[in-house]
Amino acid sequence: MELTVLERQTLEDITNDNFYEDGLDSILWSDCFMQDGTTIGARKCRGVLSSLVQKGIINPIEKGGDGTISFTDAGKELMIELGYEE
Repeated sequence: MELTVLERQTLEDITNDNFYEDGLDSILWSDCFMQDGTTIGARKCRGVLSSLVQKGIINPIEKGGDGTISFTDAGKELMIELGYEE
């Protein structure tokens, strides 16, 4: 699967987030991640996360303050291919 530089950076940022405690099964709060976890800025991150949803890498993020970020099964497989272990 083709990933942009920003998509790869966002995936890296997800794995470096403070709430990435359960490996590829981790669930992150989207608002906290966009505020403190991303290295590309919240506006760009919002668009990149949308792109990752469209590619089937992360699950859809609920609108509002309770949205979360988590990997789909296909996303977990991709992350393992990219060298991020379970």
